[in-house]
Amino acid sequence: MNPQTQKTNDKQLLSLHRERKKLRRKQMETALLEPPIRRGWKRLHFLTEDAERREDADVLRAILEKINVIRYHWRRNFKPTNSKRRQQLYITDHQLSWLWPTDFGPRRLLDAKWISYFKPALALWSGYPQWVLEFSQPELFELRVVPHLQTEGKILDPETESRLAWIEAKLEGPGRYRLEKLTNCSRSYGQNLRRDRLREKIAQERLFAALAGDVEAEERSLFFWLFPSASRRLIGAA
Repeated sequence: MNPQTQKTNDKQLLSLHRERKKLRRKQMETALLEPPIRRGWKRLHFLTEDAERREDADVLRAILEKINVIRYHWRRNFKPTNSKRRQQLYITDHQLSWLWPTDFGPRRLLDAKWISYFKPALALWSGYPQWVLEFSQPELFELRVVPHLQTEGKILDPETESRLAWIEAKLEGPGRYRLEKLTNCSRSYGQNLRRDRLREKIAQERLFAALAGDVEAEERSLFFWLFPSASRRLIGAA
């Protein structure tokens, strides 16, 4: 391609890229809903009446904002739907979250006065026991189920949607690869996705081979899973 023509095309791609970013930000704009729309129910902790009358009620509210756990459900009793197509979890244990000891470290992410309200405890994190800080007076909070109200909604603009769809179509194909090169975007996510899909496929083949009693096929699938680069070479040679 002529260098001058390539330069012109690159300018057009970058211009479309900037316009697309602007339109995507415009898509995220919201407006207040009057009246709000109820979207199911939510369950969370609130201060009890006794805690509301305490002198440190403001501190307890601030702590609760950090350790509160909110769960959502379309039913008020939070019971799962009777469905034969899929299994659903029914969570009956709704506990408060915990904090890391480093939250009160040199960076002072949280108020150091709060530490008197917590006690050390062991919790599993990524399969390993870790020391954490649990709230020492959970009786000051109580669970309640309240309506989950949607107070904001996205602004729908047909012209913006149409223009964004046109830009996406223009950037498909070679234009997308050229734009990624101009903006220094990495495509490693695509390679990781293909690798994960390959591993899933090999794991399924190994499982089916084991169920069928084919030990040799199972060992071959295991070798390919441990050495994916070798599997690609062998598949390419075949």
